[in-house]
Amino acid sequence: INKSKISCSADIAEKLGLSTGSDVYLLKRIRYVDQQAVSVEESWVPARYIADPDKIGISLYDYFYQQQILPVKSQSRVSARMPDEALQQQIALPATVPVLVIKQLTLDAQGNPLEYSISYCRSDMYVFIAE
Repeated sequence: INKSKISCSADIAEKLGLSTGSDVYLLKRIRYVDQQAVSVEESWVPARYIADPDKIGISLYDYFYQQQILPVKSQSRVSARMPDEALQQQIALPATVPVLVIKQLTLDAQGNPLEYSISYCRSDMYVFIAE
C-alpha cells in the first residue's frame, strides 16, 4: 500500500547502520489469507538497494534476487501486545485479540543490513515455528 523514499529516523538509521536522515524506502503492505487481512508489515530498505521501486511486486525478496542481492541471515524478535485502534481498523481485528509484533533485521553474506521490518500479525491467525 506504500512504496516511498523517505529520510530515515534515528531509530531506523541505527538498525540499518546508516546516518540519521539517510534515504530509505518505506514499504508497507497488508497481507491477506482468504481475502481477510491478517497482518500489516512495514519495511525499511536503504535506497541504494532499490533502483526502481515500481519493479517490486508482491515479494521484496524476489526483487532482491533479480538484482543479485542475496539475503542470507535474519535476526527476529517476537513479542505480543494489544492492538491500537488504527491497527484494529486496518485488519478488522477485535479489540480482545492480541497481535504478534515481529521485528526483523535481514543481512547479506557480508553482514550488511538489507532490510529492517516490523510486522503486526493477528495472533489468532498465525503460528510461528523457529528452528
